[in-house]
Amino acid sequence: MPIDNPYYSAAVHGDFELADIGDLVLEEGATLRGCQLAYQTLGTLNAAKDNAVLIPTWYSGNHSVMRDTYVGAGRAIDPDEHFVVMVNQIGSGLGTSPHNVAGPYGRARFPRVRIGDDVVAQERLLREVLGIEELALVFGGSMGAQQTYEWAVRFPDRVKRAAPLAGTSRIYQHYVIWAQTLVDALTSDPGYVGGWYRDPADVRGGLQRHAGLFALHVLSNEFWTGEHWRGLGFSSPEDFVVGFLEAYFQPMDAGDLLTQAWKW
Repeated sequence: MPIDNPYYSAAVHGDFELADIGDLVLEEGATLRGCQLAYQTLGTLNAAKDNAVLIPTWYSGNHSVMRDTYVGAGRAIDPDEHFVVMVNQIGSGLGTSPHNVAGPYGRARFPRVRIGDDVVAQERLLREVLGIEELALVFGGSMGAQQTYEWAVRFPDRVKRAAPLAGTSRIYQHYVIWAQTLVDALTSDPGYVGGWYRDPADVRGGLQRHAGLFALHVLSNEFWTGEHWRGLGFSSPEDFVVGFLEAYFQPMDAGDLLTQAWKW
């Protein structure tokens, strides 16, 4: 049974559209039937249809984060010049994700999704829904960078430029171990109950530990010793961890995060 989570809504993340791309056969063998991708577009596709820019999302991120960071006049990608497509990955919480799927693949039974599955789904969205056959640029950070690399390898004739940011084309063992700590932080919470929790808040302890791991691994020693959290309006390291990192992850669905983490 799906879980209602108001965090995954236009009220929180701004406008987006849902596109049904049909049945998606995954690399691991399962089929997501009626797979839906959540996306937002800005700008205008020109007559030649050669000014499209694709921006996939990073782990735990969504189109609104990418939009507000990188898209706009004076920013890296200007929608006055490009037709910008910001697409949320499978499991992001906005499109097809564990918490919102009914039927046999809902919740804890949601199948494993890989980076290649995201890219195949995005290609179908662009070609079948938006009528785009080539991309002027694919740009993504972290897990979005992995999707960027996959685009360049899987569809080299259709990607003119690729700009991966803070990501690798290959997953190294160090990152496999890191991803497993995220998985363990969530699944070890007694409230997780094998993925059949009734409310996202049931896994609040796991989400809190998950945020703590981000404080350790994602933010550098320089961030902490240089007290850069002060520039963000926080009074102490603890204040930043609770007021920013924990607050960021707390409303999210643990199953959705796990779907993304397993892509590493």
